[in-house]
Amino acid sequence: MLRTTMLLLAMLTAYISALAQGGQAIFQVGGQDVYAGDFLHHHPEYTAGGDTSGLCRALQQYADFRTMVCEASRLRLDTTTLYRKAMDYHRHQEIQAHITSSPRASKIVQELILQSKYQYRVWLMRFDIYFNSHGDTATAYRKAIRAKEMAASGSFEATARQISDEPSTKSNGGYLGWASPVNIPAGHEILEYIYAHHNGGSSISRPIRSGNSYYIVIADGRRPAIDTLGISPIIIRKTPRARINDSIRTLMLGIEDKLKSGADFGQLQTEYSDIKFGQRMSLEQACRTYSTHIADNIKEGGYSPMMETPDFFCIARIDYTHALDVSISYQKALRERIPGTVVYQNMSQYFMDSIKSISGYSKKGNLAVIAKLMPDSTIFEAKWQPGNLGYLSQTLFTYGGQNYSYADFAEYIKATQYVTAYCKIPEYVEERYQDYLNMITASQAYAYMEQSNARYRKALANDSHEALLAMLRLHPSHPKGMPTMQQALQYSRETGLSPKTSHSIRMRLYSYHDAANKKKAMKNAEALAMDSTAAPGLATLAESGTYQLGMSEAADMIIAGLDSGKYRMPANRLIYLDQINSFAIVEIDQRPEPLSDSETYSIVASNCAAHIMESWMSNLRQRHGLAMQPNACQTVAEALR
Repeated sequence: MLRTTMLLLAMLTAYISALAQGGQAIFQVGGQDVYAGDFLHHHPEYTAGGDTSGLCRALQQYADFRTMVCEASRLRLDTTTLYRKAMDYHRHQEIQAHITSSPRASKIVQELILQSKYQYRVWLMRFDIYFNSHGDTATAYRKAIRAKEMAASGSFEATARQISDEPSTKSNGGYLGWASPVNIPAGHEILEYIYAHHNGGSSISRPIRSGNSYYIVIADGRRPAIDTLGISPIIIRKTPRARINDSIRTLMLGIEDKLKSGADFGQLQTEYSDIKFGQRMSLEQACRTYSTHIADNIKEGGYSPMMETPDFFCIARIDYTHALDVSISYQKALRERIPGTVVYQNMSQYFMDSIKSISGYSKKGNLAVIAKLMPDSTIFEAKWQPGNLGYLSQTLFTYGGQNYSYADFAEYIKATQYVTAYCKIPEYVEERYQDYLNMITASQAYAYMEQSNARYRKALANDSHEALLAMLRLHPSHPKGMPTMQQALQYSRETGLSPKTSHSIRMRLYSYHDAANKKKAMKNAEALAMDSTAAPGLATLAESGTYQLGMSEAADMIIAGLDSGKYRMPANRLIYLDQINSFAIVEIDQRPEPLSDSETYSIVASNCAAHIMESWMSNLRQRHGLAMQPNACQTVAEALR
């Protein structure tokens, strides 16, 4: 009786626990059930936002997350140094969350979301205050005024290439093209100017101060934002020989003239281009791949003028465009991108300055005292060993009610000094002082958040899963970044993902007309593949000849399979195309032209990294017995109602 009672109590406890955690289990990993409530605890945006798009994908990612937590626990990772590093990483994420959710940052984020419905046509020059004058704003301002006068009387692009401090302007003349606000590499003061003056023609702005730079801006257009587009290029790569490149340039200008006269773009692409296919990509990716000027032409079916980059000549046709939908999902993605932007960096500086202010930071001494201790040039070749620093007990600065002496700062330099060719001692000491101050400010920020906000205290105390994952990423078993050249080339050989051109094939295509006829047609398909004189039986010859990409729908399916490694010869000489009730007898007419190792690496490295990571995750899923419930996504969706 007692045993039965205890069993019933255990079952009741488990039932109550399941209800508290969000009802039914959604998957099992490491011998433990995981409930809908666990998932929603880590993804509160689904309960707060009311948007369930991407729910099943997020659920699979959460299952992998819990699988990695199990692996981190299994490895019994070091919980001293690694744990401290993991918690520092986690605290950094908390500081990011604090900054982006502050009232000032939230206002800017909301404006970014509103304005991201549009793209702006922008030119920009930047003049760094410290680079030009070591903090004297007047020098950088005078340079910006001179740049404005030069651009007004001549060419903005030529002026930007000549004197702008923004590295990219040396190649693009300061032209950003049609850019979304989140992609514009400047502070919010510049964005506010663009929002207000985008219809100002080509008028040049006054010098605008943002952060540690002055900017000169032209904003002469706004249009509804483009998210993705389809592009078909006529592209010919440059060679190391200038004479050959001159010939290619002449050829491309001739192709441009033919297009203006009504010639067929596809035929010219097949005849001349190194790339003989179209692709769908984001506008940002298209600008990186081809040219910033690609965004100037968005008319569907139109094509760009001939563009020249350091690597190739190109004429591109815009096959289609998809407008950006500023939905809840996009707003979430935009918020996640804010920490990588200049807007976030400005907000971060604002937050850190406020920490200094409320902590009572005050500089009492002069850094020249430390600079005098250092040798003129050898410090950066052999580490500085200043000896006994006890006599440097005077206060250099105060912070958070604590005095920091010259000796404290000198010990920091001694422990962490750089090894570089830098030899201007006063500037070196100033740079290290900023590092030291930033380190103390970050510590104060952690303490401030832990003391003043229960939400941050709870996150730091309870969210050990994130810390475990951060430790796992430091472990040798975790895949590290981009693959080696050897791994990428091996992956390319196994998958066939790096052709320079596409396959050309000889093909006989037979139609068996109806899916019900397939089994009967298969009986003589092998005979047809072995003997061209065999009777076709139920199948009818539909096409026959030599094909390249773009000449036949069926051939395109097969060529795409050969290019991607899905089909391989001679094993796949007989290929069934069930979607069109046909089979094909295939022979290779011409194989793709191979790329160099470096070109191959640039194409396949990201896919190879994803493949390595997926293989690693697949092993973990098997090791820890990850088992998803068939109705897991529905269970979570019901928990949201």
